[in-house]
This record gives sequence, structure tokens and C-alpha cells, in this order.
Amino acid sequence: MESFRRTFRSRRDYSAINPVLKYFLFFENFLIWLAGLAMTAIGAYVLYMKKKVVKDAFDFFLDPSTLMCTGGAIVVFITFFGCMGALRENTCFLKTYNYVLSFIFLGELVLVILIFVFYYVPESRHQLGIFPQDSLRNAINKYGVVDDDDMVSLIDNIQKTLQCCGLADSEEGYKDWNNNPYYNCTKHNQSPEACSVPASCCKVKPGEEINVLCGRKVMQASENVSII
Repeated sequence: MESFRRTFRSRRDYSAINPVLKYFLFFENFLIWLAGLAMTAIGAYVLYMKKKVVKDAFDFFLDPSTLMCTGGAIVVFITFFGCMGALRENTCFLKTYNYVLSFIFLGELVLVILIFVFYYVPESRHQLGIFPQDSLRNAINKYGVVDDDDMVSLIDNIQKTLQCCGLADSEEGYKDWNNNPYYNCTKHNQSPEACSVPASCCKVKPGEEINVLCGRKVMQASENVSII
């Protein structure tokens, strides 16, 4: 009986994984799990404070708070497998953890390549057929109409980064802003922004401060204007 107890105890205490590696992996994933939980809570709190209503995919992907909340939830889900797999030495959990991380890594690699191609090879945007033209057109239509500062900042940053104005890859691309209720150049539009484009469309020389009024009335100007 005593020999059986010693044998049972030795088998129970036996571990094929180095304890240092085991608990290092556990605590590492536990800390990341806490960070993901915090991201989810902060994102949800911001959505609650903004009273954000996600109506379509456009509202979802172009709002930092929804992305933070979703990203945090994904991190919590993934690190759960890492924590429990390391702590309980569960090979099924560890394999799932490894496969999910590998899939995410490949996805990030593809995303980086696409961003690089989109930024440095402008003609590829339409050739690849995956440029989110409809989403950006929807963004232009909602710019300033919907009370969402995050959307406004995102569109401004896109135009500044890609050095574009509107969607059309031409000198008259700025006329795409004619579809916006505030910026359209029609007789019925009484908005102060009528026939204008956002300041993010304007060309700015290095070291020069942008003039927020530089895009005023450019769609009705008869001479060349300084826009991107």
C-alpha cells in the first residue's frame, strides 16, 4: 500500500514541462489577459459615454472605441487558452493557442504588405479590386453630418497621409466632396461649408501651418486652387 502511494505521488507530481517555462508562459499570458480585459472595459465605457450606435460595418471598423473593445475581447479569448494550457499542461489548449497566434501573425503580415502596396503603388488600389471605395464614399457623405469626431479625424488623416482629396485619382478628385450635404455646391445648400473641401485637402509646405479656411469655395473658384 505504501509503495502504491509513493508510485501514485511520483506520477502525479511528474511534469514533462520545465516549471520555469510553464509558469513564465502562464504569467505572461495572464498579464496580457488583464490588458485585454482593460481594453475591452475601456472600449465599452467609451461606447457607452458616446452613446454609439453601430448601424453598419462602416461604423464598426472606423470607430477606434469599437475596435478597442473587439480587440480586447479577442485578446482575452486567445490568452485564456495560453493561461489554462500552460497551467494545466493541456496540449489541446496549447495547440489551439499556437494555431490562433500563427493565423493572426499571417494576417498581420498580409495587412502590412497591402498597406505598403496601397501607399507606394497608387495604381494598384483599383487593379487589386479590394480598395474600400464604397466605404470611403460613405465616409465622405457622413463627414461632419454624423456627430462623430473619430470619423472626422480618420478621414482627415487618410487624406493627409495618402495626399489625396476625395476618391477619384485625378485632378478633379476634390469634387467627390460635392456629395456631402454640407460641402455640396448647389443653390439649395445654405451651409457655410458650401462649395468647399476640408482643410485636410490643402497642400502644406514643410514647416508651414495649415490654414483651416484654405478649402473654402474651391469648387466654385474659376482659377487653380492649392489643394492636393
